[in-house]
Amino acid sequence: MPPEELTPAEVRLEEEIEKFFGSLSSKTVGVTELLRSLDLEPIADFVKRAYKNVWHSQHDPVAIARLLVYRELRGIKSPGTLAKHCKRNAAALGIDKVPGRRTLRSCCSREVEELVKWAAEKIREVAERYGVRLLCEEQSRKGKPSREEVRKICKLAEKHVFSVLKISSDYHNSKYSNEDMLNLLLHAALSSDFAENASKTLRESRPSWSVPDADTLLYHIKYHTKYGERKKERTKEEVERMFIKAFDAIFKMAKRQNPKLFEGKKDVAIDFTDWLFYGKPDTQMVVGTKPTRGTHRAYKFGTICIVENGVRFTLLALPVENEDGREEEMVRVVEKLLEYATKKIKINRVYADRWFYKTEIVNILRKFGLDFVIQAAKTPWVKRVVEENKDRLPVVVEHTLKRNRPPYMKESIKLFIVRSDRSEDGVACFATNLDVDEKSAERYAELFKRRWGIETSYRVENNFRPKTTSKSPVVRLFYFMFSVCIYNLWVIANVILSLASAAVSEKPIITAKMFIIAMQTDLAEKPPP
Repeated sequence: MPPEELTPAEVRLEEEIEKFFGSLSSKTVGVTELLRSLDLEPIADFVKRAYKNVWHSQHDPVAIARLLVYRELRGIKSPGTLAKHCKRNAAALGIDKVPGRRTLRSCCSREVEELVKWAAEKIREVAERYGVRLLCEEQSRKGKPSREEVRKICKLAEKHVFSVLKISSDYHNSKYSNEDMLNLLLHAALSSDFAENASKTLRESRPSWSVPDADTLLYHIKYHTKYGERKKERTKEEVERMFIKAFDAIFKMAKRQNPKLFEGKKDVAIDFTDWLFYGKPDTQMVVGTKPTRGTHRAYKFGTICIVENGVRFTLLALPVENEDGREEEMVRVVEKLLEYATKKIKINRVYADRWFYKTEIVNILRKFGLDFVIQAAKTPWVKRVVEENKDRLPVVVEHTLKRNRPPYMKESIKLFIVRSDRSEDGVACFATNLDVDEKSAERYAELFKRRWGIETSYRVENNFRPKTTSKSPVVRLFYFMFSVCIYNLWVIANVILSLASAAVSEKPIITAKMFIIAMQTDLAEKPPP
């Protein structure tokens, strides 16, 4: 927003925020340290007007302003959660006397709320521009999350997500329930094992639980078995629709628990990941890929993931199925992923690796009105530009991408080239539609590192995936999508627990292993219908 459009209070706050981040030498800063350092008197003035009281004998209006901006930055909704945070962080925020709900409600006039939201958004914007990560200092917390806290999250998952994943028989006297099937899958994911071994070890360790064998589990994943009807093979499209409903349910559950989690514009990364395959090349849904670990065949999946600091949330995953027109199919998957994501969140920027350096992809991104930073392939033309400018990097040049076969298209982009220690030739090249110049090129190259967040999510999701040798595309698709769902639930569990405890660190509050065990226990304890 141009300076002339800002109110006097916003101008003062903007100057303060710019001054703070401009003088910061570290790439991380605690939220409480930030708020103590900023002069929030402009907000405090509005607080005084909103709450008519004897301030010197009640509450410091600047402390109230800090608390309100803290609430906005942390995305805290409930007064009870805010009270917990306030008590734990009172000293850090410079609050001598913790205000009650009534006081805070009285302070929050429309003008105060609008200015607080503006200030929080400006802090995020400037922090991102300077490449600074906002952290809440880890609080001294006694012990681990309580069993009751974790159990509540498991109940939410059972109610909103597991109820969508229907794989058990619909016979009224079925031996195994849906919870039994999912429990075995969770154990296979926990032990990173095949369903057969997982079934045996789960029966050994939990003799009182109802545990199906591997054949039963795989049979019910592959077939519908409705009462009074013949068995019917489940299609890939049905599995895909089932898990899209599950992704929707997780997203809604997260939003209900923390409405501000997905507010504002979010950076996302889009990529493809391979599940390597060593069988016959004509196996259904198997496509070619880059030779890796003795094979050039794989099940390929496209994903789009939020890569904001503190949140690595996979919005959607879709399979690539067509081997004959693999490139075209991958482009169609990209379009589907972006269409889904734009309906769920506001996207700030899209990050992608060099495979996405294509005219078709840029055309799709432009169609959705999205800003992007894509790692550029070092084509002969790009290499020539690098060679001509190697002594005066960073450099920005205009370029036009062209598709020379039907459907013909061309797209204008900016190519920026910076020095890089990670590259063999010492340079990194990126394509973008952003207003980048030589001064900002290195900052955007630094921001591109956020794309590695999607690689982190793949690594963790692999730990949630049971092993299988099945050639059934339905089983493979189910296993992959299931691992992504469990990963998302784990991410959201940590977000919810951090809000409940007012303790946030870069390490998860609950580990993936402990989260799966908690879900298993909850499913096993559910009484029969």
